[in-house]
Amino acid sequence: MAAYKGVATDADGNVSLEKSAKKSAASGFWGALAEYYDFGLYGTASAVIFPAVFFGAGENHTLANIASLASFGVAYLARPLGAVVLGHLGDTWGRKKTLLLTLGLMGFATLIIGLLPSYDAIGPVAGVSLVLMRLIQGFSAGGEQAGSTAMTSELAPPEKRGRLVAFTMHGLLIGQLLGIAAFIPVSTNESFLLNGGWRIPYFVAIPLVIYALWVRSKADEPRDVYEALARQEAAKDPTAVQVKPEKVAAPAKPAPKKKSSLAELFKYHWRQVIRVMAMAQYAITGVLVSNYMLNYGVTYWGWEKATLLALATGTLVLGVPIQPLWAALSDKIGRRPVYLISMISLLVLFPFVFWMIQEGNLTVLVILLFVIGLLATGGNVVQAPMYTEMFPTRLRMTGYAVSTQIGNIIVGFTPMIAALLVRPGAFGWVPVLTFTSIMMGLGILACLSTPETKGKVITDDLEQEVASHAGN
Repeated sequence: MAAYKGVATDADGNVSLEKSAKKSAASGFWGALAEYYDFGLYGTASAVIFPAVFFGAGENHTLANIASLASFGVAYLARPLGAVVLGHLGDTWGRKKTLLLTLGLMGFATLIIGLLPSYDAIGPVAGVSLVLMRLIQGFSAGGEQAGSTAMTSELAPPEKRGRLVAFTMHGLLIGQLLGIAAFIPVSTNESFLLNGGWRIPYFVAIPLVIYALWVRSKADEPRDVYEALARQEAAKDPTAVQVKPEKVAAPAKPAPKKKSSLAELFKYHWRQVIRVMAMAQYAITGVLVSNYMLNYGVTYWGWEKATLLALATGTLVLGVPIQPLWAALSDKIGRRPVYLISMISLLVLFPFVFWMIQEGNLTVLVILLFVIGLLATGGNVVQAPMYTEMFPTRLRMTGYAVSTQIGNIIVGFTPMIAALLVRPGAFGWVPVLTFTSIMMGLGILACLSTPETKGKVITDDLEQEVASHAGN
């Protein structure tokens, strides 16, 4: 019985791609859950807690409000740098080791935020320290989603790729959900919340990160798996020169055979980069629901924090059972149709959300968010397999990470932009929705120009490389 150390094998000792893919999916799920729990915490806190705690809302409420929302967006400035550095590490050093690093950085920054003194204790230094930790979180997030989805996509069979890669997005959604929901129990008493109660959800993140690191440490590196497959094939047939010979269409423009680099990415794959940057604007509506909707409803129309937190949480809860269905559907009908259904639905329905907040109509608002929760999760879950399938293996993590994180700069600053655009009174939200509608429209156009990627062979270059090494 052959033994292949460091990779999953079946009962007969043979390398098992399916087991490796499932381990990678579990790693992606727990890693994304831990990372985006922290993301959900900050999005909520920056909207309704941190203006008072870290930015001196008692002195100038409007300025503190804008500064706090801007601190949410600051992380998105660090994300492209994280995407470049971590993407390159992931494409050269390895997916698994890089993903352990991203998660460790996020956990460290989250712990420090939970320990930071308030504005009342140390003045403006509190806000500066918070922003520094937020930059570390942003740097970390720059490589997380791209790395975990790249790792799983390279191990999953094409017919199941959407479903397995979707586990990263399931973790992302549940993490955000838990991050928002974590504040509900401590937000019923305003004094308790602002005087330390907000720290409790941050401390809960630490055991979650530790467990996610343990699960991730058990995952298989894709290159190790394919090298083991090559050795296994060579042992069975010494004349074999391919791991799994597959007929693959030649690329339109041959790229040079070299390691990951931004130069290669932008020279040979600039169209994909622009498309992903535009399609990343899909996330704008998620940020509006989890962040600015809370700020707008409380500040302008007197909604209770707990009510809007519950609504935002409920919208995410709906996505938990629905996302796997959308992922499976994308393996049947394609990535593009699922993305377009979600994006167009959001474009049509989202203005009514702010209208109902203005009108104070809780019943209609609940119905709207219910429908949005059903339809919008399709775009969320399908973007991961779609983006990974758009780039070659040697540039996959760099391409995915850099493209999405440059696009996400606008997403991250959407709450601050909204706070600057909004006007007091009825329909003061129209400028906000005009801006977001334009950005989502660009995403729809980009998707329409993107070839369908479902079922695409994405590991041919990796397989050929390790097979050639095995044949030497």
